[in-house]
Amino acid sequence: MRKFLIGLYTLWCGTGTLVAQQPGNVNMRELIQDNFAFADSQYQYMMKQVAPDKMPQSYDEKNKKSIAYQRTWWCTGFYPGALWYIFEQTGNPVIKKKRKEH
Repeated sequence: MRKFLIGLYTLWCGTGTLVAQQPGNVNMRELIQDNFAFADSQYQYMMKQVAPDKMPQSYDEKNKKSIAYQRTWWCTGFYPGALWYIFEQTGNPVIKKKRKEH
């Protein structure tokens, strides 16, 4: 879950054309690509857990299940918006198809 949240944070905070070096000689572009690849795999997993007529909201760690809401929920744009960002960075056709469904 921690890696997923880090991936989402990177997704929302730092795309663009950053090429600056971080301490330890980690290339920022590679770091962003790695995080988008991880987000891609997490969202593909999440797609299988959520009913087609619902939008994912969170995860109940205690009961080990996803929590989803109707599309009338006020945050329904977050999920397809994240799919859009992931598709832009990865070009993954599975993500593109799911993005178009929402």
